[in-house]
Amino acid sequence: MENNALNGLHREMLDRLFVAEFNTEYHHLLYRRYELKERLLRLSLALSAVVVFVCIKVFPAGCWPTVSGAITLISTTVVPILRWNRLMPRIEAAALRWAGLRNEYRNLWQDSKMSGDWDDALIELKKLRKKDGTVEKADGLLPKHDDLLKKAREQVIAMHRKVEQ
Repeated sequence: MENNALNGLHREMLDRLFVAEFNTEYHHLLYRRYELKERLLRLSLALSAVVVFVCIKVFPAGCWPTVSGAITLISTTVVPILRWNRLMPRIEAAALRWAGLRNEYRNLWQDSKMSGDWDDALIELKKLRKKDGTVEKADGLLPKHDDLLKKAREQVIAMHRKVEQ
């Protein structure tokens, strides 16, 4: 393989590796965000139930029907609309798919560097690109959060700076 083609192959392999690392990190961050939201929602519902109990004890005919009605309304209409519990397994599955793809790109890079068989690496890279496209299509419907995208990008850059040093 001539030098320009080899440099292009190196660049493409590393670019694909960085993209897979970025997506893995992003989906982990996204999962943690929704996990935190779910916990906070459950905590707020539990605290609301405590408020209802206190209202019953302190104000026997007072505010508890209103607070109880609000809790019922939130738990039966708002929580299902948010659908975080349905979204979280999809995000986790996407993170696992990207992590697997990242590992395959890493292995391809390391194996190719050790063996020096760049022609075989090109064939394997084409197979991985197809898999990469399939994973990207599967993740198309997941939410995108600009702040998490930026944070994931910064973390991947910082990780690679540590490796280079």
